[in-house]
Amino acid sequence: MVETGTGGSPRSFPSTRWSLILSARDPGSSACREALNHLCGLYWKPVFCYIRTTRSMAGDDAKDATQDFFADVIEGGLLERFSPERGSFRGYLKGAIRLFLLERHEKSSALKRGGARTSVPLDDRWIETAAVGRDGTPEDAFERQWARSVMDSALSDLRDELRRGGKERHWTIFERYELSAPSGASPTYADLAREVGVKTTDVTNYLNHCRARLRALCLGRVRDYIADESDAAAELMRLFELLRS
Repeated sequence: MVETGTGGSPRSFPSTRWSLILSARDPGSSACREALNHLCGLYWKPVFCYIRTTRSMAGDDAKDATQDFFADVIEGGLLERFSPERGSFRGYLKGAIRLFLLERHEKSSALKRGGARTSVPLDDRWIETAAVGRDGTPEDAFERQWARSVMDSALSDLRDELRRGGKERHWTIFERYELSAPSGASPTYADLAREVGVKTTDVTNYLNHCRARLRALCLGRVRDYIADESDAAAELMRLFELLRS
């Protein structure tokens, strides 16, 4: 069973281009299972949002379709057929979902496939509470959730990295300033310094460190999917634009 948690070591994959996809599509590679875990963990929520928005499905139906799609990803050679000439990996994946849904609809009157199939565990609590908008396109839903999934994964790794390094105060200050406070209501640096027991200059340094590491972790994820290193900056900019939208 493929695990889809968004945590994991920030060093799980090298930052060389296509590293994740190349590992995931090589069954003979020792890194294949880890790569598939990471791939499914990052993309199952965007895929779910795309499917649910496309077909206006109930949560359980969209969940089943998402499971079927990832069974095709893992067993059906979808990754093996991908190449840089096809454009971005996200674009390729969205095209694959469209084709999958079309074929699934055409086969809807047929008997369900029997036997064992590959399964990815999906977060039922997230599915129940997911706010999948009906006013945007499936592509919009996919892109927004992709950006959130990348950021959630990077934040999880940042938190774990800081805690392993004995930098709990870094995370506490970053979380309080950037993540916990309502929009426009972040505490002042002086308030944080008093709360945590450090100097105001330390707050500045801790936040700068965390922001730089978070950007680097996001960039590392982006590099796993791009064909050309020169596209990394534009892809990272796209990520942050989606998060602001």
